[in-house]
Amino acid sequence: MQLEKANKAFQLMDEAQKGVVVIEDLQRVCIELGEDLTEEELVEMIEFADSTGEGLLSPEHFFRIAHKVNL
Repeated sequence: MQLEKANKAFQLMDEAQKGVVVIEDLQRVCIELGEDLTEEELVEMIEFADSTGEGLLSPEHFFRIAHKVNL
């Protein structure tokens, strides 16, 4: 169930269906949700989950974040 929710959230964030979530996607979602996270905080989130160091979140990377925040 948690994986299903994470996949759904990933698809909503990956609006352009690129197969990855980038910082601009996170910024857009934060604005839509009224969250006030700095670019630095978003970069830290990506760095936490991105094991490749590319600055992109694959569905697997995104699941690491979703699991950490109990999505």
